Amino acid sequence: MTVVKGRLIGVEFTGDTSALKKELQNNSYLDLFFEAISVNTTAYIDEESKEFVGNKSESALLGLTQSLGCNYKVIFSFMKTKKGK
Repeated sequence: MTVVKGRLIGVEFTGDTSALKKELQNNSYLDLFFEAISVNTTAYIDEESKEFVGNKSESALLGLTQSLGCNYKVIFSFMKTKKGK
């Protein structure tokens, strides 16, 4: 499942996220969006098949964050470590 249409931080998009990525590249709220999705999901990417496993909506949001340049695993690991302290 993928996000095909939406409005993110005031910018509307359909399908292709390259224009969205360019428009939001220096937006400080984008990092907050990445963090929120990365730490509040139970979905993940299977290392062998490279496919999302879990809730379809969460998988679509993780796919969106990836297409915008986010590595959710790095954020998730960092926040998990930070929470443990």
